[in-house]
Amino acid sequence: MAGGWQASPVPAGPPEVICHNDTAPWNMITDDGSVVAFVDWDTAAPGPRMWDLAYLAYTLVPLAAPENLGPMGWPPEVRPLAAERLAALRDGYGCTPAQWEELLAIVPARIEAAYDTMRIWAAEDRPGWRAQWEQAEPWRHGSGYLRDLEFLRRHPEILR
Repeated sequence: MAGGWQASPVPAGPPEVICHNDTAPWNMITDDGSVVAFVDWDTAAPGPRMWDLAYLAYTLVPLAAPENLGPMGWPPEVRPLAAERLAALRDGYGCTPAQWEELLAIVPARIEAAYDTMRIWAAEDRPGWRAQWEQAEPWRHGSGYLRDLEFLRRHPEILR
């Protein structure tokens, strides 16, 4: 729809802010180690602030399965730093304890929503989405998201 939001087909919750919906390292512009801008706002839409922060935690900590770290651009040494990196995100955002519990509970749902959005929009043949769905392994048909969900289900302690 021209001039409208490209809102996800997966409900995120009541809108509070304009969410980027792809807050991830690959969409950050940095200068001397500081984030100065986000790019790639094509999926921006009204949504809950924790929705964006949950995706940022997933991609920036990262909270991915060990076999997905390399393809995401992370060295394996980042895994032992997950708790420290989560704490830095929490403190940097200034989360209250209640907000932090909400965010940690949202992370798996946010990853699943990313998978479902890719699957649905690829089936609708939206520009760019079919190419993402058809990309080579380890991501073909969103399999990276599914591995990450399974990893978090098997290791819920990583979200503490």
